[in-house]
Amino acid sequence: IGAGACQHVNGIWYQQRYSSPCEYRLCLPGGRGVVYSCGSSQVWSMNDTFKRPGLWKRLRAFYFLWRGRVYRHYGIVRGDGLQFVLAVERYERALSLNPLLEAAYLERGAILWRELDRADEAVADLSAALVLRPGWPEALFYRGLAYQAAGNYRAAMQDLTAYLASDDRSWRDHAVYQLDQIQGLLGAEEPAGYDS
Repeated sequence: IGAGACQHVNGIWYQQRYSSPCEYRLCLPGGRGVVYSCGSSQVWSMNDTFKRPGLWKRLRAFYFLWRGRVYRHYGIVRGDGLQFVLAVERYERALSLNPLLEAAYLERGAILWRELDRADEAVADLSAALVLRPGWPEALFYRGLAYQAAGNYRAAMQDLTAYLASDDRSWRDHAVYQLDQIQGLLGAEEPAGYDS
């Protein structure tokens, strides 16, 4: 992604910031945007000038969200990778109609990370979901695992720790297990006497 104007990548509009090669602005219609950094869940600024899409667009987006869920279901039941690709396309269609549909970012991100091995794209989607719904436990958990799959272990630890601090207990045991695994991996990689 080059610096300057917003560019459409994987269903999300991004703008690379001039100040850093790894700092992006999530561009939403109407000039609303959120700045975040690669490998970080920190949000620097927000511009709230966006107006919600009309009712008809929101209903159509919801329809495509559910079509994506159906394809995802058949992908899981049949073990068919094509169904996951079709699900991602339906989520993209939903987001083109309503870019504030945080469930579409979450579910597309989960498929990209878990089923299609596209962890970096999944991190972008899950970050967008967290921008639209800060502190969302499910998105924190998924993004932590996507960071882990992408090899960004420190960011994975931050998200998994934030998930454990939430009230959600759905994946608590899994999050604890993954944190232990990451800490063991980082402990093995760091030279003696290193303080993190």
